Amino acid sequence: MRYVSVISRVVAALAFAATASAGSFEDKAEVTVGGSELREVNVAIDISEKAFHITKGGTARGITLMAGIPTVIQLRNRDLVAHEFMSTLFRDVPFRISGNATLVKAARAAGVRIDPGQTVTLEFNAPLAKEDQNGAVESSFDVFWCNVHGKEHGQKMRGELVIIETTGEIGGG
Repeated sequence: MRYVSVISRVVAALAFAATASAGSFEDKAEVTVGGSELREVNVAIDISEKAFHITKGGTARGITLMAGIPTVIQLRNRDLVAHEFMSTLFRDVPFRISGNATLVKAARAAGVRIDPGQTVTLEFNAPLAKEDQNGAVESSFDVFWCNVHGKEHGQKMRGELVIIETTGEIGGG
């Protein structure tokens, strides 16, 4: 019976740690784990042969998201080793993890670590671009990578993430 009490406290502590806000960027990003209902997958990425293979919602170079729109990214690790899906985007954008993954936070980025054979989804609202000093709003560019096999420029486990801004004037007028 004592073990059940200890396990319950550990589970509660882990759940709190996954959703708590602390530290430099963590006060901006809120992460929740679980959830029963998922929206349609916008982007699907298979991870194999130490590379990201975008099978839906992108090209070989990366993915495109629409600003302000709810987004679901599905990550499937078909490799024999664990991989990470990191981006500076997730430093500032709250996201929900569904599936078996470990939250990973670095000084200027956040993401998930996915063990072999696991499928994980990330749900979030693609952020709206901020206005510059002249009031212009443009699309934004970011990158994603595997912290293990994609930190360095030129490695295969890196990709581009473009968020298309859909608000503002049409025609630049």
